[in-house]
Amino acid sequence: MASKRILIVDDEENIGRSLRLILEREGYAISLCRSIREFRAHPDAERADAFLFDVRLPDGSGIELLRSVRQNGNPAPDRRVEKTPAEWRQQLTPEQYQVTRQAGTERAFSSQMCSLFEPGTYSCLCCETILFDASEKFESGTGWPSFTQPVTTNVIAYRFDGPAFLKRVETICNTCDAHLGHVFPDGPAPSGLRYCMNAVALKKIAKPVAS
Repeated sequence: MASKRILIVDDEENIGRSLRLILEREGYAISLCRSIREFRAHPDAERADAFLFDVRLPDGSGIELLRSVRQNGNPAPDRRVEKTPAEWRQQLTPEQYQVTRQAGTERAFSSQMCSLFEPGTYSCLCCETILFDASEKFESGTGWPSFTQPVTTNVIAYRFDGPAFLKRVETICNTCDAHLGHVFPDGPAPSGLRYCMNAVALKKIAKPVAS
């Protein structure tokens, strides 16, 4: 059986050898990065089974939001949209259903949305809740559309599988529970987060042209 992969980001070598030995005994193949920049370029940054971060984060980092959600739960949405699996299948294409309702992942660099930076907003494909403003979109080089923060804190909900520092954090639409992608602590200011989204889960809404 293949080893589970864990990517450790440790800028001051605080993670001791004893912990690494424990992880190895648990069957993890360990990769080590010395900085967030190195992590972003690492081939395991998008496919590792687990992550462990021990790095200095900037003041006001969005990691504080994740810690708050971890402790207090997700914020209440403005509204809820709930449908049966059959109703979602009728509304969505097979690929859209597999990504948004079954937590799938599209191929990297498979969508032209990565290179779109025109003004506008991005909504959830399933329920049309506005999630991101185009001004918060940036080129991450990962092959998936990336944003620094949502339009408001309560449009996205977060799912933690196990300890927050050992797992990727899943992002879902807080209105309809559509799987959107994951969030990582290696983004630019102001949040320091990278919302790595599946393009197929989003709908681009162009900014109206002034008359």
